[in-house]
Amino acid sequence: DIPDLLEFANAQYLELRYYDNFLNHAIDKTYDVIEDKENLKNIDIFRNMRDELLETMADVSSLTSNITNALLVTEDIFYARVYTRYMKLLKASVWQENIERKMQVLQRCYNMLNETVTSHHMEQMRKYNITLLAVIALILLGIAIFK
Repeated sequence: DIPDLLEFANAQYLELRYYDNFLNHAIDKTYDVIEDKENLKNIDIFRNMRDELLETMADVSSLTSNITNALLVTEDIFYARVYTRYMKLLKASVWQENIERKMQVLQRCYNMLNETVTSHHMEQMRKYNITLLAVIALILLGIAIFK
């Protein structure tokens, strides 16, 4: 049982390293999209990036949450202690902290992109409302003139 538990812990440790690398790529991609001046003209790119970030954060959160709770992994106190000590030996907590920091960076990027998309949407709504008011004013003016 213990060799299987240690093998499982190794697999989870490798998952942590994979997710850390995955988040690095997500952050790099996000910064590339944000820094590209051409993207400022196309809000759909920001909207798509925002949606990708939300999906990435949800995936990584759900997949890494299982790693953090040793008792859920083993359902036995002794094995939970062995698992916890082995994960400490692997310094898995360092990788978990890195993942948490990177998730916070992605959360800030998501918030910024969401604010940009929302403000663009509000600006579009303002323009549509002004246009609609102008059309209504012209219709009312036309009715008043031709009466």
